[in-house]
Amino acid sequence: MSDDAQRPPDNYPRIFVGTGSCGLAAGAAGVFDAARQWVREASQDIHLVRTGCLGMCHREPVLEIHLPGRSRVVYGEVRAEQVADLLTRHFYQPELEGVPQVVGQRAPDHESRPYENVPLLTELAFFSGQRQRLLARAGRIDPHSLVDYETEGGYGGIRAALGMKPQEVRDRVRRSGLSGRGGGGFLTADKWELAASQPDGQRYVIANGDEGDPGAFSDRTLLESDPHAVIEGLMIAAWATGASRGFIYTRAAYATVIHRLEVALAFCVKRGYLGDNIFGSGFALDIQLRKGSGSYICGEETALIATLEGRPPMPDEKPPRPAQRGFMGHPTVVNNVETLACVSHQFVTPPDSADQADGGAAATKLLSLSGAIARPGVVEVPLGTPLRQVIFDIGGGVGGNGNGDAARKFKAVLVGGPDGGFLPASLLDTPVDFAALRAVGSTLGSGALVVVDDTACMVGLARYFSRFEADASCGKCVPCRVGTTRLVERLDRIVQGRATRAELTTLEHLCGVIRDGSLCGLGRAAPTPVTTALTHFYADFEAHIAGHCPTGACDREQTAGEA
Repeated sequence: MSDDAQRPPDNYPRIFVGTGSCGLAAGAAGVFDAARQWVREASQDIHLVRTGCLGMCHREPVLEIHLPGRSRVVYGEVRAEQVADLLTRHFYQPELEGVPQVVGQRAPDHESRPYENVPLLTELAFFSGQRQRLLARAGRIDPHSLVDYETEGGYGGIRAALGMKPQEVRDRVRRSGLSGRGGGGFLTADKWELAASQPDGQRYVIANGDEGDPGAFSDRTLLESDPHAVIEGLMIAAWATGASRGFIYTRAAYATVIHRLEVALAFCVKRGYLGDNIFGSGFALDIQLRKGSGSYICGEETALIATLEGRPPMPDEKPPRPAQRGFMGHPTVVNNVETLACVSHQFVTPPDSADQADGGAAATKLLSLSGAIARPGVVEVPLGTPLRQVIFDIGGGVGGNGNGDAARKFKAVLVGGPDGGFLPASLLDTPVDFAALRAVGSTLGSGALVVVDDTACMVGLARYFSRFEADASCGKCVPCRVGTTRLVERLDRIVQGRATRAELTTLEHLCGVIRDGSLCGLGRAAPTPVTTALTHFYADFEAHIAGHCPTGACDREQTAGEA
């Protein structure tokens, strides 16, 4: 655990290595070790810093260098064996033109001189369409460091909130129009007001970081890069609702997230930011970290609460809602971690600022780009940005290795995880917006965008996600437990060429039964990959009825299975 008291002066040279999960998977640990060895052998004082992810998963491992008086330069796809030569060149022969690993430079401040012939990060296609508020510190600060976070304005939001009455805090969140970022887009203030209005004096707040949707990793990126922002948002939520205890719930598989949250929470306790008298305000708050076993259903708030109580992860009927009767029978507010980061950001901006209006031009959403896309990663775009711009301008379109592949064509995008279903090219002008996506039968959900190219069969993909939903069903209600299994069986028949056209009608009816009869939102959304595939890609189903897969993908799968 690092110690902020040992942090060197700001005028020290600094080397930053992105050690989020994506970076570590690409070899960042080796890059960090190589940089540490080079620093040991250097004849000057240099500070080596682990950071979170910059969002450019397609350029990992990422290394940045900041020399006093110069701009901060980002290098990408750095291999451990290249580190010594790269650092030597940057520190002692700072001519960067022609270095293939150079990605760009951050905008210089008034005390820094930029490098010639090195583009600004904001000029790159990946960043030019983004508006980074929640990711502003990602990749820039040490996520373990309270000093780094506070230097960037951190914990100014809770200090401002503690100077207000709880009702004033709730009113400010209501005026902002902040919608929950975890799925349905419900107003955050509604949850807070409902919990605060309960006569029960014992209340709880929970940060929901259980990210189980296929293709979703923005919550993980946020927690790995800027954990204090989520902690601060949870503090504000607790003060606004009168809660004295809180939990941060994340997946046990998120080892880096868990470590960084443990360090951040320990520093908060050490500083008096958590405990009996936080920030000297007289307000007492305890926040504990809890690890989930990875069950998809735990993303549903009542199932999450059930696991905190030691019960099986099964949703409860609503009403009562958790804000009325939640953890251990007490009022409980459950907010997604991105929502809480939005809260902490709002309270460090002036209350009359345009940046406050969640429904205005300043509102943003984190998106996870993956699948058949040239530039996978985590991006933050203004609400209202067309899907086409996100996929083709920021994400680079269909392809790999950072370039679009003209031989492959866009076919569909899975929006918001399985709950959002597939959208075709004809709907790519739909804006990234809760209401707009609902209007086309989708949902923003987790913010995952999984791009599908024309080598994929939509029947096979619908079956893949239906299997996921069937495996993830908690089993509590019959429509979901039995219905999703029957859905997979019928899709198996279609893929194998054993179904008739009449069975497509049966398939649609079964989807309706599951949607209308399931207990929780996850069960009701389980048929969405199938219904959207039927709506927009009916030709793929017809081809299978006729006895062949339109792309050959399912034929190849069956051949591999027989082998």
